[in-house]
Amino acid sequence: MFGQIVRKTLTIGIATFVSRILGFFRDILIAFFFGTSDSAQAFVVAFRLPNIWRSFVGEEAVNAAVVPVLSEYQGKGKDEDFWKLSISLLKFSLVFLLSLAVIGSLLAPILVRLIAPGFIYNSSKYHLCVKLTRIIFPYIFLIGMTAVVAGIVISRRIFWSYAWAPVTLNIAIIISLLLVAKKFGIYALALGVIIGGIIELILQWIALNKENPLRVKTTFFHPEYKKIFNLLIPRFLGASVYQINIFIDTVLASLEKIVGYGGIAGLYYAQRFVQLPLAVFATSMATAILPFFSENVATNSWRKLSENLSLSLRTVFFFMIPSAFVLTILGKEIISTFFEYGKFSAYSTHITSSALSFYALGLFFYAGIKILVSTFYSLQRPMIPVKISLISLFLNASLSIILMFPLKLAGICLATSIAACFNFSLLLSAISRKVNLNLKEIVISFAKVFLSAGVMGVGLICAKYWLGNIVEYKIIRLFFLLMIAVAGYIAVSLVFNFKQTISILKWRRKK
Repeated sequence: MFGQIVRKTLTIGIATFVSRILGFFRDILIAFFFGTSDSAQAFVVAFRLPNIWRSFVGEEAVNAAVVPVLSEYQGKGKDEDFWKLSISLLKFSLVFLLSLAVIGSLLAPILVRLIAPGFIYNSSKYHLCVKLTRIIFPYIFLIGMTAVVAGIVISRRIFWSYAWAPVTLNIAIIISLLLVAKKFGIYALALGVIIGGIIELILQWIALNKENPLRVKTTFFHPEYKKIFNLLIPRFLGASVYQINIFIDTVLASLEKIVGYGGIAGLYYAQRFVQLPLAVFATSMATAILPFFSENVATNSWRKLSENLSLSLRTVFFFMIPSAFVLTILGKEIISTFFEYGKFSAYSTHITSSALSFYALGLFFYAGIKILVSTFYSLQRPMIPVKISLISLFLNASLSIILMFPLKLAGICLATSIAACFNFSLLLSAISRKVNLNLKEIVISFAKVFLSAGVMGVGLICAKYWLGNIVEYKIIRLFFLLMIAVAGYIAVSLVFNFKQTISILKWRRKK
């Protein structure tokens, strides 16, 4: 089973990586066409409105609430019950999301005033934002329906449509910008979002139809809705805690007399690079394991659950620990290569790379949290991670206030990493009481991976100073350094005979 989890994770991870690269190119095009103009600001606000709702009705929320319940039917072979609940969910979601889209579009003027009150002093910007909101808000219907269909498909262990959907969205936006931005201006961007949302939904629907859903009669309200909502409400609370964390970090980073000039921008750019390995490896695996773990719970296969959880944690450590070393050692080179142009000065590189280095210290803890939270959802015990995240929120805020005085912006990032370590430790302790987890095996694996990454890191530091004297162009130097890091880590991991390396090589041969 673990081989299946690795293959599903890699499928999602590769698609996520492609999506992130396309997203980066999309942002470059948006900056090229619209810069920081009034129209660009109006679009950002208009697009943020449905994305706020996405935290509550989007793919992560739906996966956390729907997949464990549907996987229980799947694991017990109750095919008819599976499709009854699935079709009922589709009917309910269709009505609810359509109503939400219509209400949101009608209330666009009020919503814009709430989220961007400063726009009311610029009449043209305000009215443009209202128009864009009315065009874009139906995206919440598209992405919500996409999430529900994807949740059904994921419960059947089909991941390709879910993985590649964000890629189609970015492609639609890019094509729209390239073809009609000069003619329609910012409306081309809104058009790309809607077209991309339609394509995402069609992609999920194709995957669903390939599963030959049973034609069964069902009611609009299903008895299992209570169980789904019991899982969904903690997901809402968890999303709220995450948003509060971001808000606190942003407020503290804005105190330029303490943390220095440009703190908010420095945090934003550093987070972009931390999120890349986190999304490609940890979020992908957290999505892939949910139906497998839920089925283990439904069939009382506790030994399998324990083994799969242990292997999942060891796998994210296998990827995240070397990623943390690379981001810490090459942080300055990465930021300088990608951003140090125009108004992004050497000072900007300095504060951003220092933020990146301290964020990277907690990278494997952020990843471990995602795995453990998914496990609690498969156990249908979602309130445990919510309570722990609330404690971690207060710890993060307190440490940020203390550490930002001696360490400035880096202190806020270090506080986040320490809070993540605390969060992970509490989650691991809690899950060990629910599942008979072999902690000794996990600790030994962690030590071996850390040693392997350390050996790679020493070689990378030597290579950095050596190449710095003979390779002039930054992007070529960074490329060679990254290749050295990957090759060096794989070589050392083969010496330790990591199961993860062998699984990846087997997957490549099957391709």
